[in-house]
Amino acid sequence: MKITLEQKIVIPKKASKGLKSLKRVFEELLRVHQDYIDSQFNEQDSGYYDHPYWYAERPNVGLLAAAVWRCGGRALEEFRTKKYRDGKSNEPAYGRCDLWMEVKKTSFECEAKRHWVDLGSKETRSTESVFNDERNGLEAAQNDVRSLMKRKGLALCFVNPGIHASDGENLATKLREWRKSIENESSHWDALVWIGVSPGQKAFGNDWLHAGLLLVIKELK
Repeated sequence: MKITLEQKIVIPKKASKGLKSLKRVFEELLRVHQDYIDSQFNEQDSGYYDHPYWYAERPNVGLLAAAVWRCGGRALEEFRTKKYRDGKSNEPAYGRCDLWMEVKKTSFECEAKRHWVDLGSKETRSTESVFNDERNGLEAAQNDVRSLMKRKGLALCFVNPGIHASDGENLATKLREWRKSIENESSHWDALVWIGVSPGQKAFGNDWLHAGLLLVIKELK
């Protein structure tokens, strides 16, 4: 049986006009994910070959860039730009930025991280894990934005929650609780985009069940 995806977008009133203008891109991102998943379905071969949720940062950035283009915007991944060497000094050097996107004359430079959350672990499913992980959390993405010449843009954290199949019966409950805990920490983010398997349908995976993607966004101005 084919899997259909659901989406929830949260953009508070405090968000900038530019960030709010990206809502249609986030809506298109759902369709990009659905199109990819549909393309991987083969009923005669017992289901799906592939899905986006176990992939790392680069594929997630690519899917977002595809959504920008499909909305009539422009996007460029891994472009060469000037960055400050340590994010603090005034000594620029050439480096790469993960994504530049422009929609209706509103543009953003974006730095991204991908963060994996094991919903079966109290430690990794904490909000602290998502926001403050020094290597692949939202704060790490913000530090990368601060290293850009403009020192402003969007910090993107693609968070992939999952659970071991042995604990699969608790997936829906733990996922709901985890998402609610992230929403409650609204001072840490400026937008949330959830794309995941609709209720009542089996999550992707065998040994590990992958429920979907939570894109956590913080704008640095």
